[in-house]
Amino acid sequence: MINIAICEDNFVDRGILNDYLIRIMNENSYNISLFKSGEELLDNYPDDLDILLLDILMKKINGIDTAKKIREFDSNVEIIFITSLLEYALQGYEVKAFRYILKPIEYEQLSINIIQCLDDINNKASKFVYIKCNSDIVKIDIESILYIEKISRYIFVYTEDQVYKSKMNLKDIEKKLQHYKFYRCHLGYLVNVNKIDCLGSSEVSIYNHSIPVSRGKRKILKEFIIDSKEKSL
Repeated sequence: MINIAICEDNFVDRGILNDYLIRIMNENSYNISLFKSGEELLDNYPDDLDILLLDILMKKINGIDTAKKIREFDSNVEIIFITSLLEYALQGYEVKAFRYILKPIEYEQLSINIIQCLDDINNKASKFVYIKCNSDIVKIDIESILYIEKISRYIFVYTEDQVYKSKMNLKDIEKKLQHYKFYRCHLGYLVNVNKIDCLGSSEVSIYNHSIPVSRGKRKILKEFIIDSKEKSL
């Protein structure tokens, strides 16, 4: 269940947002709460709110101040500002609100923002991957994975303290990990970029394991490693 709130003091815009959301979320389980002011939202803040569409120019307490108060007790909700002036939307960085929609509200722009939020919500929740090992379903902490190797019809998932064998296609687990920092460095290997200790001319070193790197993929992997390290600083 995705919980969404709309806080908009303009009756027409509030209705437009609600109608658009119903169209966007038609294949998802969702709940939409409507609020006419920042005060009403703060006094009746929904439990487990996932996405908040928040108008900036409201009477009494504006959207920016409302968001600041919300961040005092909810650091996870995805906030999308609704505004007629771009200069106000840029203030959203102060409250970890990196998305905004300019009025007049367009369906396509709202749809793009909502889909991005849903992806982010899914990524936050999915910190584990599940694979079948023989007759068991095994839950693996994604951060513990060093690399994955394909041998014949099996994959071997190497973690910091264990190896898991599964009759599974490498492409399938690569898809499961597509939102994390994994890279297909070789036809038969998928590596966790965060775990790479050293990149050589034709291999990478991870926890004293040597994994081959295809010649055509080394440059991209190098850029991926540099980008990953810079973002972690």
